[in-house]
Amino acid sequence: MGREAVRALQHEKNQHLHRDVIPRMRVIALAVVTALISLHNTAVFRQPWGPELTGFAIAAAIYSAASWLILRASSHEDTDEVRLGKLFLRADLLFAGAVVYVSGGANSWLFFLPYMRVADQVTGGAR
Repeated sequence: MGREAVRALQHEKNQHLHRDVIPRMRVIALAVVTALISLHNTAVFRQPWGPELTGFAIAAAIYSAASWLILRASSHEDTDEVRLGKLFLRADLLFAGAVVYVSGGANSWLFFLPYMRVADQVTGGAR
């Protein structure tokens, strides 16, 4: 297999990862986190759903749909300067931080979620 064939195969794998796999995982993860926040708020504050969680759920749904559509519509030419998939992975950290706010800020038991999200991206290196 020549270098060009290997590069083409790697490009296909990257496209599939950033256009299909990661957006699907983002939708599932944000839905699970929204349910987890509701359970947390029920256990800690005796209020399963409030305006903050409604705002979080709406923002997460819009963000998930918009990022997926943008990635699907883009030509997705990987360049060193712009990689939309990685940009959205980094933007996901904003939602990880919002989890703590929506679940009570300093009183949140979900303070570890942003750290898990950061650790999740450590493997996004060259290999």
